[in-house]
Amino acid sequence: MHLKRLFLVAALALFAAAPAARQAFAEDAAKPADPGLSDVLTDLLHGVEGENGTSGPDKRVPFGREEVQLSFAPLVKQTAPAVVNVYASQTAKMTSPFEGDPFFEEFFGRAQPRAQSSLGSGVLVDPSGVIVTNFHVIKDADEVKVATADGREFTSKVMLRDETLDLAVLKISADKPFPVIAIGDSDALEVGDLV
Repeated sequence: MHLKRLFLVAALALFAAAPAARQAFAEDAAKPADPGLSDVLTDLLHGVEGENGTSGPDKRVPFGREEVQLSFAPLVKQTAPAVVNVYASQTAKMTSPFEGDPFFEEFFGRAQPRAQSSLGSGVLVDPSGVIVTNFHVIKDADEVKVATADGREFTSKVMLRDETLDLAVLKISADKPFPVIAIGDSDALEVGDLV
């Protein structure tokens, strides 16, 4: 019971002192601040421009929901022309456990090769037609075709492949440059950044 009374008295004292505290803080806020400190705080809140006059991505914490971009639609609209579909096909020889046995071959015939295909996506990273995609999409492919966002189709050449990193580099050719997606600098990223 004694603890409840003590808590009640403390709460009433805070409530009674609140207008005086607001007045004191308002007077402190009205005083001119140190210009050096003000500049530092402004830089911290709004970002610092680099030496060349350009600023990097906005790294400040948003103050409200209205400052948070809730849609990736503008980014998709900007990058979609450089995204491609990658179609890979291969002819796989099918084996049968009865292969070579004349009795079963008479009923089932010989195993026929089958066409296997895979589908994936990639991005154009150079206007000359260099594409980065996943290795598993083009693995063991006999033919790799690429369809661009504007509906054109190309037969591509596999330039590089790395199964460990699951990356492949393709090349297509056309008479005009392709739209590209710029590759970012991962060293400039921080934990918590959207990528």
